[in-house]
Amino acid sequence: MGAGLTTRAIVFGLLAVSSLAGCAKTRDRQPFVATVHAVTNGCVFRVAGLEVTLDQLSVIAGREASKTRRAQLRGDVETPYRCVGAAIYTLQRVGFRAVDFRTDPSPPAP
Repeated sequence: MGAGLTTRAIVFGLLAVSSLAGCAKTRDRQPFVATVHAVTNGCVFRVAGLEVTLDQLSVIAGREASKTRRAQLRGDVETPYRCVGAAIYTLQRVGFRAVDFRTDPSPPAP
């Protein structure tokens, strides 16, 4: 019975190590990056410098979510939560497990 526990412990240890190795590979990948800021009549989202709608963000981000599980949303301190929250919800809905939000000290140039 003692040998069975030892073998079981080794198997679980190997599974844990292989799982951690998989996580390390995911962590090494660059996150998907989008930006958000507010304008007078709503929110502006950008991916790779191109202005996109929230629906377009969903489609573009959905394609990237299978490649990396991390997304980074960038904005400025003046961006209202309605814009930030909409983007975070969209990124989580398409499959990103972790969404970081980083603020810049000043608003981006239009």
